[in-house]
Amino acid sequence: MVRAVTDRPRDVPPRTQPGPAGQPAPAASDSPDWMPADGHTPFRVLVVDDVAELRLLVRTLLEDERDIELLDAGDGAEAVSLVGTHPVDLVIMDMYMPVMDGLEATHAIRSADAPPEVVAFTSSIDGRLNEAFLAEGAAAHFDKGEMTSLIAYIKAAARSPR
Repeated sequence: MVRAVTDRPRDVPPRTQPGPAGQPAPAASDSPDWMPADGHTPFRVLVVDDVAELRLLVRTLLEDERDIELLDAGDGAEAVSLVGTHPVDLVIMDMYMPVMDGLEATHAIRSADAPPEVVAFTSSIDGRLNEAFLAEGAAAHFDKGEMTSLIAYIKAAARSPR
């Protein structure tokens, strides 16, 4: 099951049960002794793209993965902010976005202490863009036409030791 995260601080676990009809689920911070049943922390993936439909597609393709939790951001600045306030294991980064582009965001994220892995996911056919992402610290680059390969990469990363 893929869970969405929007405003949870780094030290607060995700919500696991919906609240009563029409009511939000209680925050984990409302129950200080809350712990996931199996003590397992989900693998957190931040998908950064200004196209909401693409973020939804990634979410849909991973919805059966119980151990993957998805966050999303519509631009690089939002991604940098989320990485600063939420634990993230992997960032999937588009290039061309408003506010802050993917290269600048990748540089900012990879410059942080204990940064998450960043994977570029762009529709550019310019090989120099691939090189630029790798130079900024990206671990890999996938073209948007390689969605199956990207999803396989995410699943493999989620299964690897952290």
